[in-house]
Amino acid sequence: MFVRTYVRSFNRSFIRSFVRSFVRSFIRSFFRSYVHTFVRSFDCSYVITFVLTYVHTYVRFFVRTFVHCAFVRTYVRLYVRAHFHSFVLSFVHTKLVRSFVHTYECTFLRSFVRSSVRSFVIHSFVRSYVRTYVRSFIRTCILAYVRPFVRSFLRSFGRSFVLHSFVPSYERTFLRSFVHSYTHTYV
Repeated sequence: MFVRTYVRSFNRSFIRSFVRSFVRSFIRSFFRSYVHTFVRSFDCSYVITFVLTYVHTYVRFFVRTFVHCAFVRTYVRLYVRAHFHSFVLSFVHTKLVRSFVHTYECTFLRSFVRSSVRSFVIHSFVRSYVRTYVRSFIRTCILAYVRPFVRSFLRSFGRSFVLHSFVPSYERTFLRSFVHSYTHTYV
């Protein structure tokens, strides 16, 4: 594809520029040299001067126009244009567009996934799970550890307080031995 378009455009522009420049400069140089030599060498031999000037102008024109101007211009223009055009098209179309789309998709997906996952997981799921878990854990801890501890503490404190405050010493020993024997025999 690239070679076909390159060769076609090169042939078209080369032929156009070469024919145009050749015809124009040939007509100009030919008429200039013809008139110039005819006027100058009217007294001299016309054929020699005409042939020499014709060859001179033709060689000068050919070297200047074909080698220097037309060929270099067309070749450089076509090569640079075609190469730059294909490079720009391929690079911009494939590399830049793909990389832009890829980076846009990646950043969009990353930000969207991050925000949605964070908002869903952290805010809703984790909060509800942690709340329920912590609440149930605290309740079970309170029910399992604090209640019996508080109950036993209050019972022992109440017993000792009541025994020491309101019950005389001989009755305390009797009650202690009775409670001790009762709890050990029936429990």
